[in-house]
Amino acid sequence: MIPVIFLMFVCIFLGLVKIETTLSDWMMIVFTAFLSIFAAITIDEGRKDRRKDSLEKQLVNLYSPLYAMFQRAKFGVDDSRNDVRNLPTSSDIPKSFVLDDREVDRIRQVLERYGHYLEPSEREYLFRSLDMGERESIMPKARPYFRYRDIDLRPHYDFVMDRLKKMKKELDDLTRNG
Repeated sequence: MIPVIFLMFVCIFLGLVKIETTLSDWMMIVFTAFLSIFAAITIDEGRKDRRKDSLEKQLVNLYSPLYAMFQRAKFGVDDSRNDVRNLPTSSDIPKSFVLDDREVDRIRQVLERYGHYLEPSEREYLFRSLDMGERESIMPKARPYFRYRDIDLRPHYDFVMDRLKKMKKELDDLTRNG
């Protein structure tokens, strides 16, 4: 109510409205002010809801699956993965990221389906990095694994982890303030 009274005094002071204005004119001014405030609040809430929906879709469809697969590739402790990770390397560069063939295919599917959420350069860089894995098997009929150098996948892991943290914080802020 205070903003409406303030608005009326401003209108009178600036000469936009004469003091002799009728009651119906004042009601029209007050109604218009309330309607404008309501519209502004509704538009702002709609924008927040769209941003929350977009963040949730990105988290659920892109960043969370990529993070889970990179986390498993780097820190997964199943026996086969550890055996592949511990195979000797021909260089001094560590190869501690290990993905099985299904995980590599799943990352590619996620990127093809939801890669539009990423910058095109980041998406292409990740596709190229996935092609750099060395195919390894510890037994002839075992599921093939791909071993990646840290310098190939670590930047993507760090990028996804950073984006995941920022997006979760932004989503929390929008949810808390919304």
